[in-house]
Amino acid sequence: MRSDKITIAIPYYNSSPFLLRKCIDSCICQTYKNLEIIVMTDGSKFDISNIVSDYDKKDDRVIFDVSSVNKGVSYRRNLAIKRASGDYIVFVDSDDYIEPDMIQVLYDNICHKECDIAICAIAGVYCQVDGGLYDSRVFFSQPSLFNYLQYTNYVTNKMFKLDIIRSNKIKFNEKVKLGEDALFCCDYFEHVKYISCVDRQLYHYIPNTQSATAGYDADYVNYEKLVVSSIVRLFTKYGLCRKELKILAEWQRNKILSCIGYYRDKKKKRIISAHEFRQRVKEVGDFGAYKELSLLERLKIRIATLRIVSLVF
Repeated sequence: MRSDKITIAIPYYNSSPFLLRKCIDSCICQTYKNLEIIVMTDGSKFDISNIVSDYDKKDDRVIFDVSSVNKGVSYRRNLAIKRASGDYIVFVDSDDYIEPDMIQVLYDNICHKECDIAICAIAGVYCQVDGGLYDSRVFFSQPSLFNYLQYTNYVTNKMFKLDIIRSNKIKFNEKVKLGEDALFCCDYFEHVKYISCVDRQLYHYIPNTQSATAGYDADYVNYEKLVVSSIVRLFTKYGLCRKELKILAEWQRNKILSCIGYYRDKKKKRIISAHEFRQRVKEVGDFGAYKELSLLERLKIRIATLRIVSLVF
């Protein structure tokens, strides 16, 4: 019976050591056994030497790469891709955990259905993943169904082929602090023919109050522009009907609202001045100017943006 090696990459920064243990335990208890589990620390404030010692004795599939230098989650994930010895790779965040059969289920789908990526649902996320095997041309012609967090924004509920990643030199963008998952997924999807979706909630996401959106970053809107541009490019590569174009445009309008809301929240909390707030909102003003959409849809987005900006001021 075929049993390819699968790499699980866990970058660790400052999440609770208790949650890190829970995360690792959920990986080593998988029903699928041919694993390597790479835990990569990224300059954490916590001393986890006791955790390293425990798992060195407990399971030789767990490999720790301990660093006192903080270089970010994208850097650590890229390093894991370089060091992985598996045929496939799964990314798990250190404060999350996975169901005991997640790896087996994703492997069965990506391997036996001969597809290029397998996706499962995330527990607690509002939109459930539809089960089925999809041709990428069908998948990317329906943003109304597939342009949601589980499909395009997260890498953690997916199994990727390492040969696709390496042969196409796909990497996490180390210069952005938000949306790196979505950018990676978009780059990977460019080389995908078939997509398998599993309608089971196999990944458990734990909200992180220390996430990038919790603090303040003046470049927030630029990160979002990168993500939106990549996703629009992906979902328009085969052409969209009028209904789907409207849905994609509405999604962009929601992104505009989200960006303005982000800066408005920072202004209310007096994290930024009124002057900086006005400057950032003006940057949001050309948010929807993407050539991939029709002139009519771009005009609608522009009008909606101007209305939002005028209301703010």
